Amino acid sequence: MKFMIRLTIDGTPHELTPVKAFRAQHDLPPTFGIAYFTPKNYDGLGNIDGAAAGSALGQLRATILSLIPLHVFAAELPSVVTRLADHFREQMDQINSRIGLQAQEVEFAVGGFADVAHKYAFSLLRARLTGEPVPEFKSIYDEWLMTGVRVMETPFAYDDDRHHWHVRVISHVYGRVGLIVQADNATHYVYDPALVCPAEGFMVGLLSEVCAKLAVALR
Repeated sequence: MKFMIRLTIDGTPHELTPVKAFRAQHDLPPTFGIAYFTPKNYDGLGNIDGAAAGSALGQLRATILSLIPLHVFAAELPSVVTRLADHFREQMDQINSRIGLQAQEVEFAVGGFADVAHKYAFSLLRARLTGEPVPEFKSIYDEWLMTGVRVMETPFAYDDDRHHWHVRVISHVYGRVGLIVQADNATHYVYDPALVCPAEGFMVGLLSEVCAKLAVALR
């Protein structure tokens, strides 16, 4: 599933230019990107690469999806989602020995799962009450993602023979995701996911499947 590279910053939506395209447009070196300004320290971080981690995440996904009832009455939906979030936490605790996430990373994953699933569930209930179409998962997910967008206050200077820019880092709930480049007479918004949490793709996929099953199950 591919999501748009568009972020709402200070209340205004902006399309972000992929960093490779931005480099080509401005004849920049391959080192220009988010890691140039804010290098990431990987010491002590979990790793979802490798067969063991992949198997563990596959187990988590299968377990969570199997716990969604075939039929859910509207009044039960919030409590069903709460139980799913509780099971997600339990599964994360069980598989973490094969992934090695820090405690705060586990809390972040659990909180994100609960927030998005509840947000989608309430949108389902609202659609049921108003007669509106069932909401798209993507729109709910993007709305949640936008609530976590932040811009670093202090700019970095980028100076070479042709460029004299001020650059600020954009982050969202999955980490640093882009740059705001202030040139002489223009402001550029650049998308660079090089340092984004690698679990984002897994979480988006899992939540999409969970929400789709909840929409089908609602009675």
